[in-house]
Amino acid sequence: MKEFLNYLSKLKNYKSSVVLYLICYLLTAIFTVVSIPAIIPLFEMLFFQATNAVEKPHEINSLMTFIQSLKYQFSVWVNGMPKKDALTIICLLICGIFFLKNLFRYSAIYIVAPIKAGLIRDTRSELFRKFVNLPLAYFSEERKGDLIARMTADVQDVEWTLLSTLESWVKDPLIIIGSIAFMTYISLPLTLFVLVLLFITAFVIGGISRSLKRNAVLAQEEFGELISVQEESLGGIRIIKAFGSESYIIGRFERILKKYRDLVVKIHRRRELAPPLSEFLGIVIVSILLWYGASLVFSSKLEASSFLAFIYAFFNVIEPSKTLSASYFNVQKGMAALQRIQAVLKVEETIRDQDDAQLKETFDYDIEFRNVSFKYPGTQ
Repeated sequence: MKEFLNYLSKLKNYKSSVVLYLICYLLTAIFTVVSIPAIIPLFEMLFFQATNAVEKPHEINSLMTFIQSLKYQFSVWVNGMPKKDALTIICLLICGIFFLKNLFRYSAIYIVAPIKAGLIRDTRSELFRKFVNLPLAYFSEERKGDLIARMTADVQDVEWTLLSTLESWVKDPLIIIGSIAFMTYISLPLTLFVLVLLFITAFVIGGISRSLKRNAVLAQEEFGELISVQEESLGGIRIIKAFGSESYIIGRFERILKKYRDLVVKIHRRRELAPPLSEFLGIVIVSILLWYGASLVFSSKLEASSFLAFIYAFFNVIEPSKTLSASYFNVQKGMAALQRIQAVLKVEETIRDQDDAQLKETFDYDIEFRNVSFKYPGTQ
């Protein structure tokens, strides 16, 4: 994760766009959370004769009493007009909230598009400059195909996995925190009960993601080996045909390809396990929540409309949690690619121009080789 945070330090070149991006997603999260209490009057009008009377607070000296005062003013306003008119206004209010929510979400996606493209451009440019400046000895020790894979496939994996999680990492935690805060306001015991169940779910998913990262590292290495074999085979095709080694080269390629295929299958299966597993565990939690919450309603410890809003808030936690779990799997795969890229960028450039080096634009003297000899190993 340290490599990823260092990689995100490149965002300093896009400060203004990043600030706008964060503001848009902050507003998206705010309108998502605001939509939760907005449905309570709708539930009360649909299932009850009128909205429940709200007691007016004696004084406003805390956040809770301020919220209570807002609820009282809204209750007076709704009960003071015909039910049909109040229902129309509430429905329009809900539509407006969701419109603003999705407007700011698209604005954030619109703003982040050039940021992601710019980061990938900078990464490829930095890698290419590094390749050009590295000494020849480095290329004699590394496979050219593997280096090409790092600039192509690994950079693409970083784009598809790490950078694609930016939206989830910014928006989803804000929605989860806001929804949990509203759930806590409705019922603290019910919220604690749900959080314990969510913790168990996160523990199960975390175990799967760790194995995904291990397989992703191996898959990236095998893919680099594949590119190397292809590059060597095409570059030495004359020699291969001259010695009749076609079967050997094909067999070697197929063995590496089979190992890569098996690793890709494992990665795909584990990555695709996250959404259905999260959904199933979420349904289990919802079922338990319905049973426990209904018992509170039956015992008059919780209003029915508030419980329905609590369930809606909980679903606002489940969906971002599923997205975060899927993005966590993607990050594990992307980290393997990023580590391979960073391994090249961290190689020391042993040959450098001196600080007082002079640029020669003319050729003044001869070039001579003195006391130079050569022999093959084991010969005189």
